[in-house]
Amino acid sequence: MEGEKEVIAALSSHGKREQEKHAREETQKQKESEQELKARRKNYLWIGITIIVLVAFAIGVGYLYLNKPETYTQGEVHWHAFLDITLCGQHKDLPLAEEGDKVHGKNYRGIHLLHTHDDNTIHIEGVVQKKEDIALGLFFDAIGVTFDKDKLFEYKNGDLCPDGKQGMLKMYVNDQPRTDFRDYVPFAVQDARKQIIKLVFESEGMAVTEENQTSVQPDENQTGAQAEENQTTTQSS
Repeated sequence: MEGEKEVIAALSSHGKREQEKHAREETQKQKESEQELKARRKNYLWIGITIIVLVAFAIGVGYLYLNKPETYTQGEVHWHAFLDITLCGQHKDLPLAEEGDKVHGKNYRGIHLLHTHDDNTIHIEGVVQKKEDIALGLFFDAIGVTFDKDKLFEYKNGDLCPDGKQGMLKMYVNDQPRTDFRDYVPFAVQDARKQIIKLVFESEGMAVTEENQTSVQPDENQTGAQAEENQTTTQSS
């Protein structure tokens, strides 16, 4: 009997240890399962955040592309127009450039987008955001010269010329009459000789002809580059 009891006790003790071992294994598996589940959830969270960020970035890029501000020019330009000004039969030069900042190593008068280099030429340089940004009126504003449909420099419609007759301001582009004055927008051309803007204050009834003008024409080799010698000679004569 004693032996049987010992055997039963041993078996019971062994079974209890096995149960405890099994319970510990189950607990360990459960912990590992929970840790794996947490790791998966964390990975899913980062994947979700990454997807949201990428989608938001794509939407932002698409919005900026579709709603990017439109500009008058696709990039930087360098256009020119020659100004031929005659007041009561006498040629008039634009004001001289100012010392200070330079464009292409040369002094200029005006702003970078609209300026002149002592060559009676309008230089349009840079990216033009809006068409009206390069209107003729803004050029004259930039160089500090009074200009409107009825006035230029110190003259205004009705003022007397030396011949005693009242004068009137007229405008021509490539010899074609214009009435837009300040609102005129120079067209895209690099050769200044292909866009000659004439502003003539003359006695009413006078025709714009070579005989009654003393204006300076752009040099054959001038394409919007420096023409200081022509202007200096004209001013000193």
